[in-house]
Amino acid sequence: MQTEEIKSQPVMDDVAMLRQRIVESMEGRLKTGLLPYAGEWLSLSTIQKRVSAARKKARIKLFELFLLYLLMTLLSAMLVLLVILLCY
Repeated sequence: MQTEEIKSQPVMDDVAMLRQRIVESMEGRLKTGLLPYAGEWLSLSTIQKRVSAARKKARIKLFELFLLYLLMTLLSAMLVLLVILLCY
């Protein structure tokens, strides 16, 4: 039991040192004004630009889907009218 504790102690020290380095690195980046966004460290203005571009893309996609829905509704109505005309 004693030997296991002795062997695991250097590993625990390495983990603690690694954790401390990660914390210091993150604090340093935050002090320089960089923020974590999508797996990258970016400035606030860059993040704002990316969010704005993503929102614009989403609005365009929503408009495209709405137009597609209208088109499909119109085509369905025309098909129903065609069937009615062909039956009579």
